[in-house]
Amino acid sequence: AAEAAEAAEAAAREEEEHRAQAARLAVESKASEVTAARLEAAESAAGAAAAEIKAEQAAADREAMQAEVMEAAAAVEAAEAAARCAAVEAAEATTRAEAAEAAREVA
Repeated sequence: AAEAAEAAEAAAREEEEHRAQAARLAVESKASEVTAARLEAAESAAGAAAAEIKAEQAAADREAMQAEVMEAAAAVEAAEAAARCAAVEAAEATTRAEAAEAAREVA
């Protein structure tokens, strides 16, 4: 009877150890799932950050292009103004030359 009690006690201890090990494995499995979910969330956040950076870069590129267009338009306006000034100066020079020629003819 004592041996049977010891055997039953040993079997109960072994069963308890198996249950404890199964519980530890379940906890480790949950921890792995949580870690995987955290990694997935981190990857998703990294992807979102990369997309945001790409969008900011595109906006910066667009602004730079707009600045270049405005600069080119200003250069065109400056060239047109210079051409108008040159035309006025040429007209004034022509007027002076005609006046000088008229003065020579009178003299």
